[in-house]
Amino acid sequence: PEGYTVTLTFKNNDPVMAHSIGVAMPMAAYPPMFDNPQPVFAGAISSNPTDMTGATLPGKSEVLTFQADKAGDYVLVCYIPAHATTGMWVHFKVSADGKAGLITG
Repeated sequence: PEGYTVTLTFKNNDPVMAHSIGVAMPMAAYPPMFDNPQPVFAGAISSNPTDMTGATLPGKSEVLTFQADKAGDYVLVCYIPAHATTGMWVHFKVSADGKAGLITG
């Protein structure tokens, strides 16, 4: 819900490649490379998000904590080059009505 503090534990289970995560605006088509990505909410992005050797390495984790201060439809996206273009993103909704939960289906 809008105004909530979100804590996201991001664990990279890929055995060979670095990944990243950040809250972004949805796009019709994601670019192969992101230049200086900025998260929608302060603190809602992992370290070195576009760096294939400096992002979250295989087997490592990062904890992000941020305030979801504006309702809307967003995405959690991987900023490593070409990852978002191949579908490495998922919807992230901040509700205005105060209801928390997971939407499936």
